[in-house]
Amino acid sequence: MSVLAFAEGDSFIFRTFKSMGAPWDYAWSNAYEMHATSSGTDAALLSCAYALINFEKEFHALNVQFDRVGVATWTPDSRPYDPENFMVVPLSDTMGLRTVMAPEGLELTLFVRRQVQTGRMGKLFYRGVLGEADVEQQGRFWKLSDRSAMAGEIADAITASQLDYYFAGTTVPLRFGLIAQYGDPPAMNYRPVTAFEVAGAVTCDLKRPWYNRVQPEP
Repeated sequence: MSVLAFAEGDSFIFRTFKSMGAPWDYAWSNAYEMHATSSGTDAALLSCAYALINFEKEFHALNVQFDRVGVATWTPDSRPYDPENFMVVPLSDTMGLRTVMAPEGLELTLFVRRQVQTGRMGKLFYRGVLGEADVEQQGRFWKLSDRSAMAGEIADAITASQLDYYFAGTTVPLRFGLIAQYGDPPAMNYRPVTAFEVAGAVTCDLKRPWYNRVQPEP
C-alpha cells in the first residue's frame, strides 16, 4: 500500500490541521477514514484532500487557519519509516469563510454524525465553528439554537466542495467509511458512510486525546 498508487481494498486516514491565535496559540485536527473501491493514484488522494479542506472552510470561522492536510496509509509506522506511507500538503493563506459573531471557546464543538447502515455511528467534533447566536445553554449542556439552519450550512458545504462524491453510492475510487481492525491476525472491517448529519453542540475538553485534539502551544 502506498500514497503514490493504491489498489481496491486499501484504506487511508485523512487529517486536516487547523490553528488559531498569534502565532498559533491553539492547534487541532480532524480525521476522516477513506476506503478504496478501485485502484487509483496520488492524484485521487490529493483531490479528496482538497475537497475536505474546501468543505471545512465553508463553515469554520474567519479566524481559523488551515495549516496543512495529511494522508496516511492504514498501516503501522515502520522502522526505518517508509516515505510512501504518507504525504503532507502545506496550505498557505487558507482561512475559514464563516462570519461568526461573538465566537464561543474552542471547547464548544459542532457535533456531526457519520451515518452508516449498521452498527454505531461515527462522530466528528468541529472546533472553531460556533458563536453565541448558534447555541443556547440548558443547565450544564448546550444545544444548537437552530439545528436545521446549521444542517443547511453543512449540506451547502458538502455540495460546494463536491464532498458528496465520496459518500456510498457514487463512482469515485474513494469512499468515506468507518474502518477498524479486529482478530488475530487482524482483519479489516469497513462500513460505508452514507451521509453526515448535524447532531448538536457538544463540549469537548481541550486536552481530550482524540484525533480532533486541541494542543496549546508551550
